[in-house]
Amino acid sequence: MDKILFLFFFFLPAGLANSAPVLALKVPGLKKLSYPIDFNLKLKGERILGDHKTIRGFVLAILTGIAVVAIQKHLYMNWEQLRDISEIDYGGISSVVLGSLLGFGAVFGDAFKSFFKRRIGIKPGGPWIPFDQVDFIIGGSLFSSVYIPLAFTDYLILFVVFIILHFTTNVVAYALKLKDVPY
Repeated sequence: MDKILFLFFFFLPAGLANSAPVLALKVPGLKKLSYPIDFNLKLKGERILGDHKTIRGFVLAILTGIAVVAIQKHLYMNWEQLRDISEIDYGGISSVVLGSLLGFGAVFGDAFKSFFKRRIGIKPGGPWIPFDQVDFIIGGSLFSSVYIPLAFTDYLILFVVFIILHFTTNVVAYALKLKDVPY
């Protein structure tokens, strides 16, 4: 159980960063900061990514990742029980580096998946199961592994835990009308 708690704690910044762009749409004033990261460029007549992948989303995801890791570091330094289950020393890491890698990795994974969705004709917001559920996990894992590598089995556990959490939070966000679709 300690392993699952540690992996949840470790990857939480990526999970929250993945949600940040969607939640930011509900904040008045932030929507006007949206500009597509593909700069409206097209490939073979189709947008590279589409309007849903914005600079605002990337910046907010990275800032969310950094903020969450900073909070985690503070909790780690002040809560002995957390130090007992953690397999990494949060006192020796950079909140900016790990938070940026997890936050950027999460939204990069999502954007990378969107590139392929556009190529096969799936419109923005359209379902592409299971890739919609794992994109941020793969991206966050790949990017963060250059700074904090985990064991292969840890990535498998992390994958399962966050697929379940992703499904659950999407259904809840849909029920609360924070998302237009439940996936």
